[in-house]
Amino acid sequence: MPTKELLHGLTISSTEQYYEPLATSFHRDGYLVISQLFSPSFTAKLSHECTTTFHAVLDYLYEHGEIEFNDPVRSCSCAELSKENQYPMGQGLKNGYKELVMRSPGRYEMALLVNVADGQEQVLSAELLRGSNSQTLRNLEHLVQWIHHGIQDSDGSNISNLKDGAMQETGQLAQDYQQLQKLLHLVKTIFSDQENSTNEEDNYHLVNFSLVISTPGSETQTWHADGGHVSLTKHASCHCFNVFIPLIELPMLLGPTELRPGSHYYTRDLTKMMLGARARKELRPTVTPELAMGDALIFDYRILHRGRANLSHMADSESFEGCTIKQTNDRNSSKNHLGKDRPILVMTFARKWFVDVCNFPKRSIFALATMNKD
Repeated sequence: MPTKELLHGLTISSTEQYYEPLATSFHRDGYLVISQLFSPSFTAKLSHECTTTFHAVLDYLYEHGEIEFNDPVRSCSCAELSKENQYPMGQGLKNGYKELVMRSPGRYEMALLVNVADGQEQVLSAELLRGSNSQTLRNLEHLVQWIHHGIQDSDGSNISNLKDGAMQETGQLAQDYQQLQKLLHLVKTIFSDQENSTNEEDNYHLVNFSLVISTPGSETQTWHADGGHVSLTKHASCHCFNVFIPLIELPMLLGPTELRPGSHYYTRDLTKMMLGARARKELRPTVTPELAMGDALIFDYRILHRGRANLSHMADSESFEGCTIKQTNDRNSSKNHLGKDRPILVMTFARKWFVDVCNFPKRSIFALATMNKD
């Protein structure tokens, strides 16, 4: 069943005493939900830039003859229900690119940071949409700068030090910046809870910055963890975790993330442990937070989780997977969500020594232009 237990802390307090209970809850359960991390206006700008970039990548692949069509999914018609959806690219790393991989049918992950000359990182939208000078396509660049700045100064009070003129704006933009700094202070608190933490100012980094999109008709994933344990003898504190930020409203219809609380703890036999807990009636129920745009779901890399099916192609039906669509509830309205993609911004933070080397393949879409010339 979906959970409605949202934490509103990052909009209330930034005192040291407040972050410790949140970190304790995270270590115990393996996840946290934070409401209203970013304002709807800033989240909408991020959504526009992310989805524009996603379709630009597909257009680029199509123009260079890598895919046969540039739609993320071609759905079967009502008269062809026995046929499967068609996708422009194959599944998995071997069929993907450094910038874009289809993880499972209809579920894409797009890297938002790419390596350019001299090992420097560049926001993908800036590299791919270079001809656009629109400020609406610079919000990801701002966000990355905020993150790197905040890792060095996580108290959220030093906005005047930012050099970019657009980031000097007052009002809502400054508030979103300060909200991110509070999140980064929580990140720091989570990692500083570890036994061997040394340099509190520089003990973690941004290891992944990406967009995850599930298209209408994508099915529920199998239960999985994003990474394993670093110790095979005892449970260690968290070394890596994700921050999922939905860029649109995320009701059950669009397939939010379902988690198994407590499953991040190390055990020699997870299946045996869960069966024993079920027999003792101690097995904790799963949670599936239905989030608003700009909320944040934070979860340990090791926790069991799965993306639920995107059933928005069925939004004109009265029910889906046992959940009735309430026409009086605007967030669950079938008119609002018919045939809708589910975009989620992903920030992954990790201890300095951890690098996720298997996330994307080495070949880049930007090498296609050179190959075609040859």
